[in-house]
This record gives sequence, C-alpha cells and structure tokens, in this order.
Amino acid sequence: MAVRDEYRRRGIGRELLTQVIDTGKKRGALSAFLELRAGNSAARALYEQCGFRVTATRPRYYSDPVEDALVMIVDFK
Repeated sequence: MAVRDEYRRRGIGRELLTQVIDTGKKRGALSAFLELRAGNSAARALYEQCGFRVTATRPRYYSDPVEDALVMIVDFK
C-alpha cells in the first residue's frame, strides 16, 4: 500500500489500511501482517496507531538503499 507524496497527511493511508483490515475481518482473518522499511517512521507510526506491533526484523532486506525490513502484526479480536 502506498500513497503518493502529494496526497499524504490527508488520512488516505489510514482509510486504506482500515478498509483492508475490515475486509480481512469480514472474511474471517484472525490477524494481519506487513513489512516496511525500518527507516519509514511515518508508516510505522500509522501502523502502531492501528494496533500493529513489530515482531521481527529482516536484515538488509531492501536494496537501493540497503535497509532492514520490519515485520509487524496485529491480531483481531
């Protein structure tokens, strides 16, 4: 999921994430996970606000530039 630079900070990312989570719950998903660049603090903040937590790190997962990936998960109740 991504939002173009010129449309960020308008709640679009949160709305997209909410729609994906709601659809997953309706279809019986018990949890959701995602990966992001470790340095993407804006995305990490959004995901944490939505209940995701870091469960693993994948060292040097991304290239150009080389960066770790964080794996985050949220469990549905």
